[in-house]
Amino acid sequence: MSDFFTPLEAIDDWVAEGAVRGASAAVWHRGEIVATRTAGVARDECTVADDTLFALASVSKPITATAVLVAVDEGSLSLDTPVALVVPEFGEVEDPLGDEVQSQLEAFREKVT
Repeated sequence: MSDFFTPLEAIDDWVAEGAVRGASAAVWHRGEIVATRTAGVARDECTVADDTLFALASVSKPITATAVLVAVDEGSLSLDTPVALVVPEFGEVEDPLGDEVQSQLEAFREKVT
């Protein structure tokens, strides 16, 4: 477990150098958190803790896309899997774009397969 802490200690350096005000990271292995690191302050000037929430804004889109495509590559998910099967809270949301999304998905599939 200690092998994870050396890279995670970079968070301390980023805060000390002023590159970021605060940060939090975790390493998961086989479904369990095996290492965490927090440093600095959040926007409300509270010390960053393991449960501090950060506004990720648009950076969450490429992270989510990467995670989904890794799951597709591993065979644990399909591009046709309804979002509501993975995130049940989406089950009650009506698809506002319907056929438009389907045509974009088909175009995407043609390019990546």
